[in-house]
Amino acid sequence: MAAITDLPNELLLMVFPHLPLQALIAARGVNNKWRHLAPVSDIHPIRRKLLDLYQSFVASPAFLVTRPLIEPHLCNFDRDAYLAALPESTPEDFKMWLLEWPARAAIACIWPGLDTKFNMSEDIFVSRKDTRNCLVPKPEVHTLDLALWNGVAKVCALEVFDEGNGWKHWVILDGALGDEDLRGNVYSKVRGVDGTDGYGEYLEAPCWLGYLKAEVSNEQARLEQAGLYCPCQACQGRAIELNV
Repeated sequence: MAAITDLPNELLLMVFPHLPLQALIAARGVNNKWRHLAPVSDIHPIRRKLLDLYQSFVASPAFLVTRPLIEPHLCNFDRDAYLAALPESTPEDFKMWLLEWPARAAIACIWPGLDTKFNMSEDIFVSRKDTRNCLVPKPEVHTLDLALWNGVAKVCALEVFDEGNGWKHWVILDGALGDEDLRGNVYSKVRGVDGTDGYGEYLEAPCWLGYLKAEVSNEQARLEQAGLYCPCQACQGRAIELNV
């Protein structure tokens, strides 16, 4: 009797596009044939970007070093209920990340399934005084005024995290400025940047997955600054595990 691993390439290429992200990740680990076929199948474009982000993240030293920090603070949450509490206009890449991203691969402190006690700033993000994950325990959607260079936009946004030093990061779930659709943009805002009660805005990334990709790079840089990872040739990129 033929095993599932013996399925012809043509059939596998028809099956892979219907698999969610975590099933695709598992499929790539079955054998070399599946590893090579999964990425070249007709996967949903956003799911493909999620798969690429996952592969690059787990291959980075930041993944290995930060797992002991993150895993003790993981907790279950209802992904479908979380999504149902968000506006229908929520960007598709945020929706798919929320529904399909592996919890154990949480990037930095950005994940709804982390308990409220989790704080990564002491060990990694030392420049962020008190990194507070604002995606838990349930979404709180806010209406904000974004003072952009070409005008003020009223948007619907979800707070991602609070750095504790005045800066807060927000993902835009709905809103536009003129003909410009702002959904998916991630901004950081600081109060009193000009010495008044006004706010200053900075575009962190034009889309949610771009923001997560940048946070992977930021996490890696903080590891090097904190002396937890050495990229030099002599050390051959040695990761120093945290004592937690």
